[in-house]
Amino acid sequence: MLGFLAGDRTARYQSGTASYMKAVSDGTENAMLPNPEAYAFFTQLNTSTAPSWSNQVTVESLEKLIEYDPATAVDLISPTPLLMILGDNDQSQPPNLAPDAYARIGEPKKLVSLPCGHTELLGKEEFVDRCAAASIAWLKEHLA
Repeated sequence: MLGFLAGDRTARYQSGTASYMKAVSDGTENAMLPNPEAYAFFTQLNTSTAPSWSNQVTVESLEKLIEYDPATAVDLISPTPLLMILGDNDQSQPPNLAPDAYARIGEPKKLVSLPCGHTELLGKEEFVDRCAAASIAWLKEHLA
């Protein structure tokens, strides 16, 4: 993977043009998010809410995603209040990363775990409502 990304970077700098890959797949093809949950969510969104969405991202985006690690300095957040909302069945994130990061964060903090996947937090009304309610309560408590 790193060799593929390095080759793309070299070609991009030499030619000035980007190369593309699929953003999502059902897991049978290479993609930035090769999982059925993400594929179902984004392709459904494409037919309803976002008809001009194209299932592609630059290969450079994958490189940036791999480099991105929000948990690196998470212990420096405190004493800023932090609300973390997780889907217990998230297929997009390794299941141990968020709880490990949460354990390193100082107070005040709150963890809300919901029985859903990553994209259900964004698109299934029940979970969107629960996320919104938890967020509103947290903001009222800490912005008052």
